[in-house]
Amino acid sequence: MINDANQELISWDNSTNMQAEVINISSWMQYMEVKEVALDIFKSNFLTLKNEAVNTAVERANEFTEKLIIGLQNKKMETEWIRDPWFQYSLFEAQKSYAKSWDSDMEAVLIDVLVDRLNYTERNLKQIVLDESIPIIAKLTSAQLDTLTILFLLKYTQNYKVNNPELLKWYLNTNLIPFVDNLSKEHSLYQHLEFTWCWSISLWSKTIEDVFLDNYKCIFFKWFSKEYYLEQTWEPIDKYEGFVVQCFNNSVKYQFSARNNDLLETQITDSGNSNECRNLYNEFVFTKDEVKNKLIEVWWEVISKLFDVWDNSALKNMTITTVWIAIAQANFRRKTWTTLDLSIWIK
Repeated sequence: MINDANQELISWDNSTNMQAEVINISSWMQYMEVKEVALDIFKSNFLTLKNEAVNTAVERANEFTEKLIIGLQNKKMETEWIRDPWFQYSLFEAQKSYAKSWDSDMEAVLIDVLVDRLNYTERNLKQIVLDESIPIIAKLTSAQLDTLTILFLLKYTQNYKVNNPELLKWYLNTNLIPFVDNLSKEHSLYQHLEFTWCWSISLWSKTIEDVFLDNYKCIFFKWFSKEYYLEQTWEPIDKYEGFVVQCFNNSVKYQFSARNNDLLETQITDSGNSNECRNLYNEFVFTKDEVKNKLIEVWWEVISKLFDVWDNSALKNMTITTVWIAIAQANFRRKTWTTLDLSIWIK
């Protein structure tokens, strides 16, 4: 149990005071003892409730804590983290949020963020961002979590494996489609997201077609012939191995292998290839309408909804904060079981 003499009172601006029990725990402390401490933190700090509400809140906090312990065991995390007052505060915020909402989607994201938080024992930006994300998660619905995850994936990520139509289909099925069903054009959804400071509205917007052309242009390529390539570059088509390949959309014609313009520039620099290749690369790319049709071919109903919501809501004009990046990658991991490296976006 917790020693009352070993408590600190922590207060934040515009917040209620909270008792953070600073526990001296030896390295041999078992997970069940950690669970007891975690539940003591909740019972010591949660608002005084009456009758069945007390039992319900404690039951939900216990349910949350048991799943957190499983997450820690799966990651083989040490138990020393329970001594950190800031982590105790974050733990209490997460327990309190789940006890009030009993939302399983929110619970999974909160646990994921808490486990991730334990990877950062030194105070740095990632630790601060993860701590700050916990009270924000409690203010979001599943639809809002998925909406912002779609924004994060389309505007802030690219998958380096996707360099042919089959891998594009795999990417859409595994990375995007799990989040599309919850998308909505409802204005109040975006108003509330703005209230939570997850994102801000920008005058700049980008179409989905542009996103895929910027990241995966090689998939949306028409074709050229050997003769045309020689005429434009004054070089045989097979001079540089792997630079030009059989066209994905016309098996008797050719295209460049580079996934996007950045990789084409690297290939040109490394091989000393002709600068005329830049013009060829952009000359034979799909139009935006053709890109849209190509994407819709993969999964008509779902991708059509993605285009509809993106084109007819505030989604395309939004930029997200560091806190939302942390929440988005946790929600992404919840649905896809794929871990992203937070350090890519938050140093």
